[in-house]
Amino acid sequence: MLKCTRSQEGAPFLRQFPFILEESTAQEVEQATLLMDAPLDNEGNAAGEDLEIEIYFLKD
Repeated sequence: MLKCTRSQEGAPFLRQFPFILEESTAQEVEQATLLMDAPLDNEGNAAGEDLEIEIYFLKD
Protein backbone atom coordinates (compact mmCIF):
# COMPACT_ATOMS: atom_id res chain seq x y z
CA MET A 1 0.00 0.00 0.00
CA LEU A 2 1.46 3.37 -1.05
CA LYS A 3 0.11 6.55 0.54
CA CYS A 4 0.58 9.93 -1.15
CA THR A 5 0.60 12.82 1.34
CA ARG A 6 0.04 16.54 0.89
CA SER A 7 3.39 17.46 2.46
CA GLN A 8 5.14 18.32 -0.83
CA GLU A 9 5.24 22.10 -0.33
CA GLY A 10 8.33 22.77 -2.46
CA ALA A 11 7.18 20.65 -5.41
CA PRO A 12 3.39 20.16 -5.16
CA PHE A 13 3.15 17.97 -8.28
CA LEU A 14 6.13 15.71 -7.55
CA ARG A 15 5.29 12.36 -5.96
CA GLN A 16 7.89 9.85 -4.85
CA PHE A 17 7.14 6.60 -3.05
CA PRO A 18 10.15 5.10 -1.28
CA PHE A 19 9.46 1.94 0.70
CA ILE A 20 11.35 -0.97 2.22
CA LEU A 21 10.64 -4.54 1.19
CA GLU A 22 11.13 -6.63 4.31
CA GLU A 23 10.09 -10.08 3.12
CA SER A 24 10.48 -9.93 -0.68
CA THR A 25 12.49 -8.38 -3.50
CA ALA A 26 11.42 -5.73 -6.01
CA GLN A 27 11.22 -8.44 -8.69
CA GLU A 28 8.61 -10.30 -6.62
CA VAL A 29 6.19 -7.36 -6.35
CA GLU A 30 3.16 -8.03 -8.55
CA GLN A 31 0.85 -5.17 -7.61
CA ALA A 32 0.49 -2.09 -5.40
CA THR A 33 -2.39 0.13 -4.31
CA LEU A 34 -1.77 3.87 -4.55
CA LEU A 35 -3.88 6.07 -2.23
CA MET A 36 -3.99 9.80 -3.02
CA ASP A 37 -5.84 12.45 -1.02
CA ALA A 38 -8.07 14.85 -2.93
CA PRO A 39 -6.46 18.19 -3.84
CA LEU A 40 -7.23 21.18 -1.63
CA ASP A 41 -8.56 24.57 -2.65
CA ASN A 42 -7.22 27.91 -1.31
CA GLU A 43 -9.34 27.52 1.84
CA GLY A 44 -8.11 24.01 2.62
CA ASN A 45 -11.30 22.26 1.50
CA ALA A 46 -11.22 19.08 -0.59
CA ALA A 47 -11.60 19.98 -4.28
CA GLY A 48 -12.42 16.50 -5.54
CA GLU A 49 -12.37 12.90 -4.44
CA ASP A 50 -9.63 10.79 -2.88
CA LEU A 51 -8.19 8.24 -5.33
CA GLU A 52 -7.39 4.56 -4.92
CA ILE A 53 -5.44 3.22 -7.91
CA GLU A 54 -4.42 -0.41 -8.41
CA ILE A 55 -1.03 -0.77 -10.13
CA TYR A 56 -0.05 -4.11 -11.66
CA PHE A 57 3.55 -4.86 -12.61
CA LEU A 58 3.85 -7.12 -15.65
CA LYS A 59 6.74 -9.51 -15.95
CA ASP A 60 8.05 -11.03 -19.18
